[in-house]
Amino acid sequence: MGLYINTDNNDYPVYEGDIRLLHVEMGEEFVLPSNYAVVEEGILPKAIGKCFDEQLPQPTDSGVYRRVFIERDLTEEEIARSAAMRKQYESAVSISPTPDEMTASTE
Repeated sequence: MGLYINTDNNDYPVYEGDIRLLHVEMGEEFVLPSNYAVVEEGILPKAIGKCFDEQLPQPTDSGVYRRVFIERDLTEEEIARSAAMRKQYESAVSISPTPDEMTASTE
């Protein structure tokens, strides 16, 4: 399923199902209305310890819309939430039997 932008009002992200709901007369064959454009995949940043936010796609010189991501540092809240999730995961794993314990209990 593709990703689209409404070029009249910059509504984004829009999916095929959204467009079909707005254009019930379309029928089975999907025909992209003229006020929508396909948004191509962009390149995700690969920095460790960073995150990225998606910006509103802008058309290139050739008229193609592409996903745009900006890299930013994690906020203190995001760091704390990640640490809490990691601690919760580690405590859940620590109470699970190890593979050796599971094998020993079947012998």
